[in-house]
Amino acid sequence: MTKLQNNNKKRGLHVIVLGGTIDFESNAFLEIESKGFDMMVPRKHSIVPKFLNERIAYSYGHVHFSRVDIVDSRNITEKHKIKLIEKIEKSPFDHILVTMGTKNIHKIRNLIETKTSHLKDKVIGLVGSRQPLSNYQSDAGFNLGFTIGKLQTLKPGVYSFHPDKIRQSVIKTLKNVVFVITGGTIESYYDPGAGHESPYQKSIIPDYFKKALGIVPDEPNFVFREVSMKDSRNLTQEDFSRLTAESIKNKYKKQIIVAGTYGIPDLSRRYKYMMGKELIPKNAYVFTGSMLPEDTYLNDGWYNLGYVIGKIEILEDNSLVSMHSWITPSSNV
Repeated sequence: MTKLQNNNKKRGLHVIVLGGTIDFESNAFLEIESKGFDMMVPRKHSIVPKFLNERIAYSYGHVHFSRVDIVDSRNITEKHKIKLIEKIEKSPFDHILVTMGTKNIHKIRNLIETKTSHLKDKVIGLVGSRQPLSNYQSDAGFNLGFTIGKLQTLKPGVYSFHPDKIRQSVIKTLKNVVFVITGGTIESYYDPGAGHESPYQKSIIPDYFKKALGIVPDEPNFVFREVSMKDSRNLTQEDFSRLTAESIKNKYKKQIIVAGTYGIPDLSRRYKYMMGKELIPKNAYVFTGSMLPEDTYLNDGWYNLGYVIGKIEILEDNSLVSMHSWITPSSNV
């Protein structure tokens, strides 16, 4: 862990590990002893740094990590609280993320707000999850992406991102957003027979929102629009025509266009050109995907979707690309 000194404020993210389900793992021995009940125990070492450094390659300034402990939030002691406040006060970073359990997340938020009221320039967020980050289709990656996206847009203060609060916020946001889905690695699995990833037959994004996040839009077909399920290198002109037709049809909603990473730069530039020629409406079009197949351990896809949803409300009309904690115009890709 990096030791921080309280010098000039730095642009970047300081992650403080406090534990919670996000950093827990299954214990097979305890499950056998308990006759089949799921038994979760704290990890010896946090998995969050590995995820953000290796899978996400966090690029919004620098990311640094500190550890208070890895405990159930119901077991947080006065010593833990003192240590947490000390790390926040000494941190030179303008954005601070505390990963912790959900049971007492609001109490810890109130404590931080009270004890650090003199800190006027820091954006502090607390986040947890219902499932461990290491689980398949966990909500943790999405929650981390959503929270980090929000921290980059919020005014200084202390904010809690309980999974229920994230769910309510996302439901509200989705009323004015449409996913236009073309496939790509984010919608693929590793196919051992083929020796590479292959797209699923249909999009799994709606199912993930339902099962992992507890989010079912009133009219799912209005929110999730599947154009194709292909590697972006195999998209045809006919596929592109269907894609732009969906964008025109949904011109009053901001759009998250899910695609393969090989094709995202070209697709985004084509949208920019078409907006300039008034062939498609001016709008916020955000192209995103993932570097790793959906069934990969600690995949980046759910994080990327959470991040885009966390920021999309503030985005102005443009054709944009978003990956791994950044959003940029197509001209920069």
